[in-house]
Amino acid sequence: MLTNFIPKTDAQDVIMQLRIRAVQVLLIFILVASVVLAITIQLEDSLFSFSGIVSTLAAGLSAGGLAIVHRGRNVRTIGTSAVIYLVLVSIFSFTGDFDILIILLMLATVSAAIISPRLIFWLVNALSITATVWFVTYSGKLGAELAELDRTIFPVIVTLLLTLLPPVLGLMLRFFIDRLEAVARNSQRTAALLEASANIGQNVSQMLELDELLKRSVEIVRDRFAFYHVQIFLIDEAREYAYLQASTGEVGEQMLARGHRLPLAADSVIGRVTLSGEPIIARDADQDKGHAFNELLPDTRSELAIPIRDGDGIIGALDVQSRVSNAFTNNEIRILNVITNQLATAIRNARLFERQAHNLDENKRLFIESETNLREIQRLNRQLTRQAWADYLKMDRRIIGVTLDGQRFNNKAQWTDKMVESGQRRRPIAFEEDGADKIAVPIELRGEVVGAIEIDIDSASNESTIDMIQAISQRLAVSLDNARLFEETQEATAQEQRIGELVSQYQSANTVDDLLQITLEGLIETLGAEAGAIRLGRLPEDIAPPIEEANGHAHNGSETL
Repeated sequence: MLTNFIPKTDAQDVIMQLRIRAVQVLLIFILVASVVLAITIQLEDSLFSFSGIVSTLAAGLSAGGLAIVHRGRNVRTIGTSAVIYLVLVSIFSFTGDFDILIILLMLATVSAAIISPRLIFWLVNALSITATVWFVTYSGKLGAELAELDRTIFPVIVTLLLTLLPPVLGLMLRFFIDRLEAVARNSQRTAALLEASANIGQNVSQMLELDELLKRSVEIVRDRFAFYHVQIFLIDEAREYAYLQASTGEVGEQMLARGHRLPLAADSVIGRVTLSGEPIIARDADQDKGHAFNELLPDTRSELAIPIRDGDGIIGALDVQSRVSNAFTNNEIRILNVITNQLATAIRNARLFERQAHNLDENKRLFIESETNLREIQRLNRQLTRQAWADYLKMDRRIIGVTLDGQRFNNKAQWTDKMVESGQRRRPIAFEEDGADKIAVPIELRGEVVGAIEIDIDSASNESTIDMIQAISQRLAVSLDNARLFEETQEATAQEQRIGELVSQYQSANTVDDLLQITLEGLIETLGAEAGAIRLGRLPEDIAPPIEEANGHAHNGSETL
């Protein structure tokens, strides 16, 4: 059965309207005939006779049936009842002319062909043929016509034609009605398939999550096509197996849970369709060797698999199963092929979206990692800068500040409160002290405060003045660091020179004592020391502390000089 939301086709509407009109004509005929017969019986006999009661009852029922049929209700039931009544009246109550009997039976067979179910139609035809044969055989009409055969054969032919006319006309009309109903069913089926195709296209165009997309697609195909089971397989990257990705019902959930897959090399419907690239039909699942029996789907009698193509390659297959043998028509296969094309496009878009989402996540991860590394580099830079300047300023001879007082410079190392505050806040601070407007600006190098500037400013100065002082402090920080590096480089060069001069003196020494004296004199002169000493030999055991190795045991010092 098709689902209830599938609209009726034009052919179905035509059949329904034809049946309603046929029932109305038949009921009007019975109503008029019953009224005429009732009046005749009342004039000749009594209305309360059996015939009068039957005629009156038939007229009332016909009028009620007309009212019900006019509303489109119980059309076939009322029409079939009217046909049976007309046949019975024609057979058991008619005593008139043969031509009138033929007309009544023709009306009954034509009405049965349009209105009644198949069984009632064949019963009416059988009764019609029996009635006409009986009338012709036992009424003497055919014998009379044959007696006049020497004069003309035309009445005999007419009689025979009239005898065959009701069933032949009923069969012709029934054939037309059956074909029209078949067209209506096919049209309804086609409408369902097209609607399913449109719905799938609408759904897949709005979905970018692959699992939800495939799940929704198989449900629509199953519901709209009234299939037993629908599932979608996708081929893995190695092209060795077709993995089940979406399946309908509880059976589908079980197969998905166990990771159902089919090898492409196997002689199965899925394997054959993915290798051949053409739709494969197992028209009788019990007999077709290509059908792989699934114990979870025992009612499958026919199976259809259609490849899902992405460009020139096959990425999977749509598999539909039915409880009916030979269930799949060419029209269904064509529309399902359209659906697989829509699925291929949707799968490609979903995979692209997932790939882009993965790339976005990877970029976010790399960005966060880069930020972390950058923060670590900045921390190390600050630490190295802080340590380098701390070591630089520890040396006594270093100038760690300068003050311009009037026209004189003096080396003052004291920090004012505002200098400290601006360094802690890492921003300029404008303030008034001793009636003068001042500003304190930190000197910041690679995120580390290495000093501060405090200067008197004009009270009319604006933000541009503060910006200028900040810019100067930034350039000063870089220049100070370059100067520090230059000084340290010069000191390192001078030390290397002194070391080289000291080592060159070693060449003039001939004894160990000369080497020791040259070394000690050079160190005292270079470092500005007043005294020094050098000792050779083993460490005295009574005063030397033990040397711990990695394993915690004391070294005996036997190799120490």
